[in-house]
Amino acid sequence: MSDEKKSVIIKEIHYWKENHLLPEKYCDYLLALYTQGDVTELESVSNTVIDTHKIRLQHVLLFIANIFILPVTFIVLYFTDLKINLQVSFGILMVVFSLSMYYVVKQRIQYLEAYSFFVLLLTLLMVSIGILQQLTEQSGLINGVAMIQLLGWLLIGTMKKRILLISVGFVGFVSSLLFLLF
Repeated sequence: MSDEKKSVIIKEIHYWKENHLLPEKYCDYLLALYTQGDVTELESVSNTVIDTHKIRLQHVLLFIANIFILPVTFIVLYFTDLKINLQVSFGILMVVFSLSMYYVVKQRIQYLEAYSFFVLLLTLLMVSIGILQQLTEQSGLINGVAMIQLLGWLLIGTMKKRILLISVGFVGFVSSLLFLLF
């Protein structure tokens, strides 16, 4: 087998190992098989794999844009005196922007996917509560919507095995339930 083909296969096995697509012992076995136990070849390929995953400027800009979604949404919904149609439009725009950011991050930067998904859920919760507070004075309805969304977080967290979603969903759901009862 040519060295070029061997190098491509070794890079692919490293990718599988990093992203847990195969168990680590299988990857180690395959690496030992294709490098024929040559440690220096393993290290050189490992270094090139690490170099391809460096943080780029695009990643930093996407992260910063994701950071600013929540404060901008909060400030506009709660501290401005806009008409309700403008607030609803802005809220929908921020949810769509957050959703598009999630899809871009999911496609390009897998290690920020959980963070971006959490920002999307928080934006959706904030917008729905902010709009309901403007439309109605019924705290029970607002609390019920928040409880349903937080219960959804809990279910999504258990399905995706995300500790952050499980814990925040649980604490939020219990807090909303206590607020509703007392």
